[in-house]
Amino acid sequence: MSKHTLGPWAVVLRHEPMEIAQKTKLHTKDGLIIAEIRWNPSCYRGDIMDANARLIAAAPELLEACKDLMAGFSVKTQADEVLMKETQWIIAKAEGANHE
Repeated sequence: MSKHTLGPWAVVLRHEPMEIAQKTKLHTKDGLIIAEIRWNPSCYRGDIMDANARLIAAAPELLEACKDLMAGFSVKTQADEVLMKETQWIIAKAEGANHE
């Protein structure tokens, strides 16, 4: 059972002027705010922060894709074994087993 807020998540761009920062919000399909990415235009480019938000929004689907990959995975080559171990590590990291 997942402990995270279930996806899908969506990026809602909100580039309204604020005191010194602008923000991008990530919402669930029901409107629950998952995260707010704030950026200071003097330090970061807005397109980079928007790209970060899209990557974060894709996280639930990426985790499920990794789990689906592992469910049907069979090791036939050394490259397969490397991919399997990397995918297992990514799943563990997403689920909190790796604390790096």
